[in-house]
Amino acid sequence: MREELREFSEGMTDKLQRYWIHALALFADLAAIVGVAIAFLKNQSASVVALYMTGLLTVLWVLLVLQEYRYARKAAYAEAGRYVHSVLHFLLHTYADLASAPENHLVGNLERILDDIVKSFALVTRTSCRASIKVLALVPDAPTELSRKERIRYLVVRTLARDKSSANFQIDETADYVTENTDFYELIENPTQRCFFENDLRKRISQGQYRNSHIQKSYDNNSRLGWPLSYRSTIVWPIRKMRRVDGALEPDVLGFLCVDSGARGTFNRPHDFEMGAAFADMLYLSIIRQR
Repeated sequence: MREELREFSEGMTDKLQRYWIHALALFADLAAIVGVAIAFLKNQSASVVALYMTGLLTVLWVLLVLQEYRYARKAAYAEAGRYVHSVLHFLLHTYADLASAPENHLVGNLERILDDIVKSFALVTRTSCRASIKVLALVPDAPTELSRKERIRYLVVRTLARDKSSANFQIDETADYVTENTDFYELIENPTQRCFFENDLRKRISQGQYRNSHIQKSYDNNSRLGWPLSYRSTIVWPIRKMRRVDGALEPDVLGFLCVDSGARGTFNRPHDFEMGAAFADMLYLSIIRQR
């Protein structure tokens, strides 16, 4: 029970930090309703009018809440368009030089792009986000002849670039096996899956549906050690292109674009997926040029 109350408190705190201006406006409207009701109720002869006005203002307040909920976030996507344009513009002017540039030059470009990606998601979610690009590689001792199903056992992911704010934190950057990470594994195993989406990783791991190489297998949600990751919500997109091989379409996956947040319930699947998928498609051109 204490754990549930703590999680509820954390969730409300996250929402207040993101929507405090809107919450303040709604409380002001509610105070106006109460004030009008008190003013009219003091005059018993006007009680019917008071009830009518109170009911009317209450209905208007509820409609305002619904309107704010429906359109506030959609408006933010329009504002985020300038960061989408910035990513496209930067890729356009650096793409020609990437083929002959060293990897550290590519990483510098990607960090600049990831900063704009973070800004776009921070704007629409009203919370702090992080972004990184992971690339795939085979372990050195992998057999030379592997089918697609066998190959996944020898695949590892490593971090190619992070946004600059994330780069200031001490993060374990060791290469991780794809099979030890549910998000990467699902996207490789199932080519029809367009992203990995989860707004509450702690809940998912308690259901036995999530693995992460940075979470010990002995981890228990009920322990007092606390959540071991720095994020609770995440979306992961494959950086890929579908290619025809022997008459069938197969994905050429170069890596993953990862965006996450320390808050629960951060992302909106229909809209956030499309924005991130566009970024991932653009990044494919940059990364494949370095192959």
